[in-house]
Amino acid sequence: MASASGVKPTLVDLLQTPISQSLPADIVESILLQPLFLQIPYALNLRTISAPLLPSNLIFVSAEFAGEGGKTAFVKMYGEGILKGYKNGIRKVFGKVGDIKGGNILFHCTAGKVRTGVVAALILAFFGASKEEITLDYALTRIGTEPHRESLLQEMSKWVGEKDLEQPGLDDLSSVKGENIIAFLIWMNAEWGSDVEQNVNCYEHVEGRR
Repeated sequence: MASASGVKPTLVDLLQTPISQSLPADIVESILLQPLFLQIPYALNLRTISAPLLPSNLIFVSAEFAGEGGKTAFVKMYGEGILKGYKNGIRKVFGKVGDIKGGNILFHCTAGKVRTGVVAALILAFFGASKEEITLDYALTRIGTEPHRESLLQEMSKWVGEKDLEQPGLDDLSSVKGENIIAFLIWMNAEWGSDVEQNVNCYEHVEGRR
């Protein structure tokens, strides 16, 4: 994405830019040097816990993401595919969060918005973060992945074929829209009730950390 008028794009502009379009490298570099992207020492890397427990046979066709900005398909993927399918890993993550007595916790994913996006939203919701905070935390993935955008597009072309990179729904599938993670949390609340700790059976592990 480039600004022909010379006007600096806002953070909202950047977050709404599909992955098929590039972001200004100098602006991305500047943002990545600021919070929330600062590199910090950590006491626990959650990926080392959950990765061995995750199923590897979940595939989502991009055409399902055409329309509504992919919202319905994201709710299905995050709810049925991630929250239900990965529940053992998520439960163990919350258990480890409760065990840590101090220090920061690091977790990351390939592109930061599927397994990681769900776990981050659950943790933030459990500790009382606002919808705005959860939305921004999720949407900032678009900035964090920009340095690896070309690699991600290459991987996507392996899944769908290079000629199909423009098929309906692919931009929405690869998007990071904050309203989609909120729609997932709303679905979860309607499905099981509004208590996040009950939804993932983690109450006894982390109640003392609030």
